[in-house]
Amino acid sequence: MSIRRALLLLSLACVAIECGAGSSGIVVNDFGDAGSGNCTTTCTLRDAIAVALTSVPPKSVVFSGTAVWPQTITLTQGQLVVNNTSASTFSIIGPDAAKLAVSANNLSRVLQVSGGSNAISSLTLREGKTTGTSPGNAFNGTGGNGQGGGSALGGCILVDATATLAIIASDIRNCVALGGTGGNGGSGDTSGSGGPGGSGGDGGAALGGGIYVAGNLSLVQSDVVITSATGGPGGKGGDGGLSAFGAGAGGNAGPGGSAAGAGIAIAGGGGLLIRNTTLASAAANGGNGGNGGNGGVFTVSGNGANGGNVRGGLLYSASGVVLADLEFATLFHGSTAAGAGGAPGATGVTIGSGGLSGTALGTGIYADPPLYVIASSSIVTGMSGGNSCYGAVTIDPGSANLDQDGSCSGFTLHDPLVQVLAPLALEATSWPGYQPVYHSSIIDAATGCSRIGGAIAIGNDQHGTQRPLGTQCDLGAIESDYVFADGFN
Repeated sequence: MSIRRALLLLSLACVAIECGAGSSGIVVNDFGDAGSGNCTTTCTLRDAIAVALTSVPPKSVVFSGTAVWPQTITLTQGQLVVNNTSASTFSIIGPDAAKLAVSANNLSRVLQVSGGSNAISSLTLREGKTTGTSPGNAFNGTGGNGQGGGSALGGCILVDATATLAIIASDIRNCVALGGTGGNGGSGDTSGSGGPGGSGGDGGAALGGGIYVAGNLSLVQSDVVITSATGGPGGKGGDGGLSAFGAGAGGNAGPGGSAAGAGIAIAGGGGLLIRNTTLASAAANGGNGGNGGNGGVFTVSGNGANGGNVRGGLLYSASGVVLADLEFATLFHGSTAAGAGGAPGATGVTIGSGGLSGTALGTGIYADPPLYVIASSSIVTGMSGGNSCYGAVTIDPGSANLDQDGSCSGFTLHDPLVQVLAPLALEATSWPGYQPVYHSSIIDAATGCSRIGGAIAIGNDQHGTQRPLGTQCDLGAIESDYVFADGFN
C-alpha cells in the first residue's frame, strides 16, 4: 500500500469518528433559510454553519431537541458552503435521516465542501441540481463560432480538492447534473458570394449526478439514489451567408457533452471509500451532437457532430484516483445512453457527413487505469444493458463479490437482480436498500466480515443490523433478516 493511500485511509477513518470535533454545539432552532445571521435568537442551518466555523476548533452543528419531526429545510439562498480552515473536523449531526431533510428544491446544488475535514451524519440531502452555463448563440451575419456549454459537477454535493467529507447514516437522493448547451454558430456575412457559417459550440459535460469528488469522500451506512448526469447538446453550425451571388459554406456543428458517474464521479487525485452503502437508480446520458449548417448551390453544407460519450452509470473513477474502495456495497440499476450524432446541413453542392453516436461504457462502474476500484463483499447487478464493469475494476484478494454478467474482474458470483435482491421502496424508505431474497446466493457468501485488508471487523450493515446473522456475513449493504435463510444454524 502506498504511503499516500495509507494516509488517506487514516484521514477518512478519523473523519468518520469525528476526530478533533468541537465539543460544544451550535443548535439549529429555525428550519427556514433566512435567519438572523448570528444565531443569537433564531438559528438556521445556514447561520449555524457560518457561526460554528468561526470557532477554533469549529463547533459542531446540532438540532433542537424540542423540534417536531419530520422537518424539511428548503434552501432559498443557494447551496450551503462549508469551508473549514481549521485543523480539526467540523461536524453536522442530524437527528435521523427520516426526521430531517435539506432540499435545494432543484434550484441549486445542496452542498459544496470547500476545505478541511468535515462530517455529516443522520440527514437527508435531496433535490439538488447543478446546470452548466449556456453562453448563447453567436450573432447571425458574422460567421462567429458558438461558445461551449459549461460543465456541471455534483448535482447534490461537490467535494473540492482540498476537502475531506464523511457522510454517515444519511440519504442522498433526487440529484441532477446537467451540462450546458453549446451555442449555435452565427450565419455567414452577406457580402460577396456569402461568408461561411460559424461552428457550433461543444455541449458541456456532466459529472457526478449525485456527488462529484475532487478531494476525499467516505460514505458509511448511507445511500445515493435516483440521480442523473446528462451532457449538454452541441450547438448547430451556422448557415452560409446568403448574398446576391449565392450562399457561403455551412458551419460544422458542436459535439454533444459527455456524462460520467451519474451516482458518483471521482476526479484524478481524489479518493472514495464506500462501506455498507447503496448506490441505485442512476442514469448517465450523453448530449446529442448538433446539426451542421446549410450551404449554398456552389458551397458545401456543414458536418453534423458526434454525440457525447458516457462513462459509468453509477460510479466513475478517473485516471489518477488515489483510492476507490467498495466494502459491503450494493450497486443496482445503473443505465447509460450515449448521445446521438447530429445531421449534416440539408443544402449544398456537397452534403457534409453526419455525426456518429457516442459510446457508452460501464453501466455500473467505469474505472480508468492505472489505479483500481477495489471491491470486497460487494454486489453490482440490475444494470440496464452493456457491461456492468469496464476498465480497472478488481477485488480485494480472497473476497467474494457478485456481478450480473461476469464483466467485473475477479468477481466469483454472477446472478441477475431478481435472483439475489428485493428492493425496498426508494421513495418511501429512508436509507433505502435491497434486501437479499430467500435462498439468494449472496447470503452467507462473504469470505470474511471485515474491511479491505481483513484487519478490522464490520459489525453492522447499512441499517445498523448486526453482522453476521447466519454462519457468515452476506454480500452487499444489507444483511438478510431471514432467521433460517441458510437452514438451521
